[in-house]
Amino acid sequence: MKVHPQHHALMLACVLTCAQPFAAFAKPAAPLPFEGSWRSCFTLRDGTGSAYDGHKICTGYDLVQRGQNVCGTWSEFATGIYEGRLQAVATDKTHAQWTSICGRTGSETNTECQTSEDEGAPQAWEAINQPLQLCKGRLLVGNDSCTVQHAKQGYRKHHLSHAQRTELLAEPWMQQCLSRTP
Repeated sequence: MKVHPQHHALMLACVLTCAQPFAAFAKPAAPLPFEGSWRSCFTLRDGTGSAYDGHKICTGYDLVQRGQNVCGTWSEFATGIYEGRLQAVATDKTHAQWTSICGRTGSETNTECQTSEDEGAPQAWEAINQPLQLCKGRLLVGNDSCTVQHAKQGYRKHHLSHAQRTELLAEPWMQQCLSRTP
């Protein structure tokens, strides 16, 4: 049976129009509670005249979650800015276990992250056993209990922009992390 081209367009329009009311019944995607840009900011006033004195310093985590796998980057401030990568496993909607780390030596790790010059070499990771917890809308790192006092000290969640997420997902180490078996 030969169908006229105008009938193809009419049939497609009908299918799309008829399907719209049922879209509301589609199962929504499972929430990804750890995915986001988690930040804590402060103005450093150390009085030493250091390069950071008087500047706003933000530290935190940019995390992507796929199933139980939580992967991303971290930054912190000590005597300077330290940055790196992390792997964690979500154990439920509010708890995860940070299992692997790499970054600037002298921070949380002694294992440097792979650079673009090392492309093709497997990423070396250092084992770490650090709890992550969501508490009253904030991310807590460490063994602190979920109390009002600790929640105020945690990292505030911000939306991970499309550009940030795309940049993270373009990294080979990120794809390996998200695809691993927890």
